[in-house]
Amino acid sequence: MGRMTASGAPARPEVRSNDAELEGSASVSARYPAHVESPRAARHFVSDVMRTWGCSREARQAAELVATELAANAVLHATTAFSVLLRAGREVVHIAVYDTVPIDPTLLVVHRRRGLGLVSGLSRDWGVDVTADGKSIWAEIDATYPG
Repeated sequence: MGRMTASGAPARPEVRSNDAELEGSASVSARYPAHVESPRAARHFVSDVMRTWGCSREARQAAELVATELAANAVLHATTAFSVLLRAGREVVHIAVYDTVPIDPTLLVVHRRRGLGLVSGLSRDWGVDVTADGKSIWAEIDATYPG
């Protein structure tokens, strides 16, 4: 579980990274506690990583919104710690938020302009992977990199 500061706010996330070269696929992850400030921390994490990777401003903004929504869902609905995984491909950035509460994907509600509807509108593709240990809700964002 992520560390907390004396004020109860999440401390810096636990971050793991592979070789950050974009030649094949770079990935990085961070783990956060189930805390009201964690979605904001996850948004900054996503933005910072994508800036380091050289992603366009538009791609970063879309990814920030997607990550914030998925992280907020983990905190509000799963009420568990969660992990954010970013994986860079040639044309997309894959964002996945993992928590430890499995759910039947057919029970997820998609509203048009908020929640998963927002994720759907900003993403090339999105989905849910359920395991015995929890679930991953993921999205792929179109990304452009410098020349």
